[in-house]
Amino acid sequence: MACIKKEISGKEVFFYTKFIFLLFLVFFIVRPTTIVFAQTANNDEINFITPDTNIEIPGVSFTTDETLLKQSTIETDGRTFIQIPFLGEYLAGLYRYAVGVAGAVAVIMIVVAGFQWTTSGGSPDVIGTAKERITNAITGLLLILCSYALLYAINPELVRFRALSIPYIGAKDVTTIKLIGNDAYYRLTGQQPRAPQLNYTEAIATGKRLNISDPCVMYTIVAAESRGRSDAIGYDTNYRGDKLVRARMKFLLSGRTYTGATFTPPVDSENAYNPRVHNKVNQINDDVFNASLPPDYGLDWREGFTHGFGVGQITLSSSDRCPNGERGRSVVPGAPCRTIPELLNAATNVEDAATLMATNLQLAYDAGFRDQREIVAAAFRAYNAGPGKIRNTPIGTILEDAYVQTNMSFYDSCKASGAPSAGN
Repeated sequence: MACIKKEISGKEVFFYTKFIFLLFLVFFIVRPTTIVFAQTANNDEINFITPDTNIEIPGVSFTTDETLLKQSTIETDGRTFIQIPFLGEYLAGLYRYAVGVAGAVAVIMIVVAGFQWTTSGGSPDVIGTAKERITNAITGLLLILCSYALLYAINPELVRFRALSIPYIGAKDVTTIKLIGNDAYYRLTGQQPRAPQLNYTEAIATGKRLNISDPCVMYTIVAAESRGRSDAIGYDTNYRGDKLVRARMKFLLSGRTYTGATFTPPVDSENAYNPRVHNKVNQINDDVFNASLPPDYGLDWREGFTHGFGVGQITLSSSDRCPNGERGRSVVPGAPCRTIPELLNAATNVEDAATLMATNLQLAYDAGFRDQREIVAAAFRAYNAGPGKIRNTPIGTILEDAYVQTNMSFYDSCKASGAPSAGN
């Protein structure tokens, strides 16, 4: 390099450069920082928590202005990405600190060599050693300083500490999905809840058997609906997102909870109901699933009220009944009618979810969608709202749906990270 004119020779220069590099690694690896951010449950507003390093490193500082941090979310192709600056700021400060440490070490070695020279008594060997030590210390420092120029010449991106860009998927409201627990699940199914990973694997394998060639389709259904939990119960009356969920609207307009507690409805008619505003009213229903109380199992089944069950959150409405009179439904015409205990069975639920998605994918194709991503988005819409919601519906309208947007975030992340296989 032009900034180092003397040819490097001897082992000592490598000792000093390795020593300085080792210091860099020690401070970076042994004492890492923690990067944390959080969100509120009600509106998905992203709140950043400034990292607190284990040790104070001079020159390392983090962005603390809340407004600046909250503006660091960007929308790309309908997806939200969080720009987290902390790691870049940490690395930049750490680089400056390492350069400072390298300079201090070089000065110390030069001072030591100078002392050695002045006390050499004119010995050529001692003076030569001191000169070489001074030369090597300066050379090592120049290597550190010139490394920036070298990396920049190779690729400027190597020295730009950009913010981390992380896809953001909003959390599902914890009041919407609840777990019934191992005892209740065993009482109804005779089994213990399966590990989520097993449900992901079986869903992908079942989808493949039903000609769903894209494993990310069934992965998305399981991830978005239940996070892979077999014992999940959905309480649609407690939904607090932006889309219109009739069970939520019916509940809030009723002014009464399952146990009889009353409250003031936010509006007086369905026409005045705005889901983006009124869904977020701080009022939830108080029904709780109870395996000991068939046939309703302690759930509120008033007209228009719905609940989801199991891995794929197969939805039952108040009017859904099997031929034997029990609450249940067939996911598609000709499919077996599943009762609540059968829907909670992981294998049965996965079979029904995959059957429904296979049917929806075909319906989306029949409706005129040809692009693979559009077919998948339309099928997700049908899974949530029924096949009638995709017939004669522009893809732009489908992609604006909140449920579809959430599912497509899972789907796109799955595709970007490498589609899982049934064996994973």
